[in-house]
Amino acid sequence: MLIRFHVHATFFDTGFGDSAYPAYARAVIAAGDVIGNHTFSHPKNWGFRTHFTTAAQRYQLVRTADVLTPLIGHRPCVMRPPGGAYDAASLALVRRLGMSLVMWTTDTEDWHQPPYLSRAYQLVILRNAEAGAARMHPIVLMHAAKASHEPDCKPRGCLTGQVSSFRGNTVAILPSIIRFYRSHGYRFVVL
Repeated sequence: MLIRFHVHATFFDTGFGDSAYPAYARAVIAAGDVIGNHTFSHPKNWGFRTHFTTAAQRYQLVRTADVLTPLIGHRPCVMRPPGGAYDAASLALVRRLGMSLVMWTTDTEDWHQPPYLSRAYQLVILRNAEAGAARMHPIVLMHAAKASHEPDCKPRGCLTGQVSSFRGNTVAILPSIIRFYRSHGYRFVVL
């Protein structure tokens, strides 16, 4: 979809995902996109929320960098923490490892879309994405896959704490998001 619209993006991949599907990472890079570090296993207890140790965080980041380096041709230079959770120690560690921590300014909330095509939810994703236009340099959070280990959504939809592995609504509404941002004078860039 991105290729069709001549848009490039930055993907934050888990080491676990790219070690299981290295062709995916190679295709992302071949398309001119960027891949950053999103930990190895997307641990739910990352960062300050439950005091994931600095040593455990380092292991997650280094292991992912070791997986990504041969796939993308260099050590990853950007990192996004699972769930956006980090503290001063996390930030210092990321910097010591030669990366910049990158957060989003706008969450489309596509991570808990229902596990079926829903025009109503596509419009939720679009409305959430459009909210980013209020910023000068928005970073819009969208998901290409499920990286977390929370329970998957039930057939009727996501309950609290569930994360959808279905991305059909994200893909379906992506052209509208691209058109919206272009019509408002934004350019798509990678980090």
